[in-house]
Amino acid sequence: MKFRGILLDINDNYVLLFNCENYREIRLWNTYQNVANRDDISIGNVYQFRDERILRRRKNDMEELVDVKVRNGDVFLKIFALTPSTNVQESPYSTAPVSDKVYQRYRGCVYSPQLGMLEDPDNILRNIRGYNEGEYALVRVEYYPSDENDEKVFRVVKGYSRAEYLGPERVSPWHQEENGDDVYHEREMEIRRVLGCWYQHVVNDHRKHKFSMRRYRHRLTFSSVTATQLQRILGPIRARDDGEKVELPVSFRFDRQMFEREEDHSLPRDQRRIKADAHFWNETIGKVDIPQGVALQIVQKADDIRDQTRRRTIIVKVYVKLVDDYIQRAQMVKNPMVAFFKVDHVRGFYDKKDRLIQDV
Repeated sequence: MKFRGILLDINDNYVLLFNCENYREIRLWNTYQNVANRDDISIGNVYQFRDERILRRRKNDMEELVDVKVRNGDVFLKIFALTPSTNVQESPYSTAPVSDKVYQRYRGCVYSPQLGMLEDPDNILRNIRGYNEGEYALVRVEYYPSDENDEKVFRVVKGYSRAEYLGPERVSPWHQEENGDDVYHEREMEIRRVLGCWYQHVVNDHRKHKFSMRRYRHRLTFSSVTATQLQRILGPIRARDDGEKVELPVSFRFDRQMFEREEDHSLPRDQRRIKADAHFWNETIGKVDIPQGVALQIVQKADDIRDQTRRRTIIVKVYVKLVDDYIQRAQMVKNPMVAFFKVDHVRGFYDKKDRLIQDV
């Protein structure tokens, strides 16, 4: 068998590791006294222990966030930690709020994405200057090898400051309960539950983070940038969700020239061709493509309205959705002309006072 983790203690009797992936303290009998690299082994490094070998491993993104120090035989770890909160906060340190019911259940708890639940009997984290519940902060914890009666092996002994967490995302116990189920095991249900909602987020570029720069420095933006600290907000456009797709209602002012090729503008109206790349711009979602079939429908309807009513201003209201190849387009994010939305169907035609002219 093989075991991987951050080395926290090694003596003549046993070896103690901590695995950040499953918050597990691993205790092994020390049968490694005669391995070739025994003298090079040091606490705080990551190792893989096999039957007769000890292999040094490079720290992953989560393990990089654990800074281990040994002082007078005691082991201390500097890590990120947070607490639950019911308040919505606009702060780079804050996390999403939970309901009062969930908050009361976890009130007083402290959680670390690297180590799991921590012990903080003296409220050291909450007493950090400027700290608000629901925020991340840097703290120092002392390691206590667990016994049969105590599962908490890390105790907060010092608070540093509020801090922006840019590491791998881990869901705290209170956020798991707030979501109703373990979001990792019920991923499809959780995604459907939040379809159409708007979120603010913090952009985490792993190429600029000292803990992951080496691994990501040669990667493209698409594969090295993630969104963290997602927090639900009131959206500027109210989405419509039928459980399978999300549509956004938007509108634009009809201008026939936006549907025509420039060289056709001088031709009679019935001889002008509809161009294949018709689009309009929305201040919230940017460029929106208009498929050729929908573009032809809009032009014909708008022309009929102008012929019958002589109206100069026509507002076209449409439903838009994500383009089918949005993942491929996301990799072209440096191109400002890339559209992530396209018109799905037309809602209707309105005048400048938002009165319906013609339904569709």
